[in-house]
Amino acid sequence: MRLQILENGHSRIQKIFLGIIRTIMGGFVPGPIMMQSYRADFFGKPFNDCVDVAMRGATAWEKAEVELMAAFVSKNNGCQFCMEAHTAVAGQGVTVDVIQAALHNWRTAPVSEHLRATLGFLEKLTRAPGEMVQDDLQPMLAVGVSRQAIEEAIRICFAFSTINRLADAFDFELPRGKQSRRMGFMLFNFGYGIAALPG
Repeated sequence: MRLQILENGHSRIQKIFLGIIRTIMGGFVPGPIMMQSYRADFFGKPFNDCVDVAMRGATAWEKAEVELMAAFVSKNNGCQFCMEAHTAVAGQGVTVDVIQAALHNWRTAPVSEHLRATLGFLEKLTRAPGEMVQDDLQPMLAVGVSRQAIEEAIRICFAFSTINRLADAFDFELPRGKQSRRMGFMLFNFGYGIAALPG
């Protein structure tokens, strides 16, 4: 359910920032910004730092691949908000056809063997984390995915397995049309560092 405190419980300076974002985004403020800015010191700022490291601290993957992983984890968690949002962000760096193919069937999608093996790993890690075993690393290692790349993929899975549940619990509003494209552009080009607003 959408909590009113996340709509109107922000400080005066945060409300100014939210007004600017609303203007830029055509009347829309992404739910993560609303949530992470409310009592930011308690949760939003530390979690935002975690997301920023996972999404923009990754060096073994291209930015669009990172965003595709976020959309993929979100799809496997059944989170429509995050799946659509990060499909829009990934779309800034790869075609929508490739994204949709990967979300529909990673086994046949036109992606690199590194990414294909990692999506298979992320599918199991997301859906059945308690069943993970050492051998689940082998398909990635066999095609040359580095340990660093595996660790970065796990960070993405952790961040989005958390935010997916928050998005559904707090009923984040879905962006539409131009709002989605603008959000994709902003996140792809400017990252996640400001999602917990100061103030």
